[in-house]
Amino acid sequence: MANVITTYTRDRGAAKANIRYIQERPGRDREKLTRPLFDHAGFIGRHEAYQFIDESAKKGASFRSLMTVL
Repeated sequence: MANVITTYTRDRGAAKANIRYIQERPGRDREKLTRPLFDHAGFIGRHEAYQFIDESAKKGASFRSLMTVL
């Protein structure tokens, strides 16, 4: 059974740090992995995700982070 933890923030820096963590966190065997990022249309790059965060923050958006814990 997995637990899903959800957090919210309005801080752009925290949202970008979460993107970096999601994409670059070590795998189960501590090997270096680079995970793909995606949105509703398909795969995106990290800088595209950052641009989305910057544009959304100007509109007063909050950002949600999901983490699955096994």
